[in-house]
Amino acid sequence: MEKYELEAAFLLTAILVALYFFPKVERLESLVAWIARTPSLTAIGITLLLSACTLVVYMNHPLSMDEYVDWFQTCLSGCLPTLHVL
Repeated sequence: MEKYELEAAFLLTAILVALYFFPKVERLESLVAWIARTPSLTAIGITLLLSACTLVVYMNHPLSMDEYVDWFQTCLSGCLPTLHVL
């Protein structure tokens, strides 16, 4: 996590400075108003966007042990010698 803290701090500072010098942006206000008027449509759009990002950004890799434990156990069962209990 510490790797990107400096970059994030610079980005946040740049955003705050930009908001200080350009406090009123009509397009941004209209976008926020539209999001407030249509929360269901916004939620559906964000869900679709994040679903597409899992395929593009994460390249559909599993993110937690629950998602790939079956694959892992299948690979191990073919690689490790089996134990026969008498």
